[in-house]
Amino acid sequence: MRALVRRHHVTWRTAKAALTNPEPPAREPLPRRPSAIDAVQHLIDLMIDNGHGPTETWTRLMDEHDTSISYGAVRLHVHNRTTR
Repeated sequence: MRALVRRHHVTWRTAKAALTNPEPPAREPLPRRPSAIDAVQHLIDLMIDNGHGPTETWTRLMDEHDTSISYGAVRLHVHNRTTR
């Protein structure tokens, strides 16, 4: 056991757990992190419904709603929403 601990640089508990059960325990899924789009998604969806493209949507978000979001994020959201 000591040789395994030294060889793999783990604690004795980790080595013992690995010897008793070769499959690692399942990890709990992490909660979804909010994205930059979440705060203005409703505005983008309204602009898409009105027929605006990604460039015009991004420009209006910058000018009229004083947001700082990347054009790529807006373009990706518009693409994902229009291809559904």
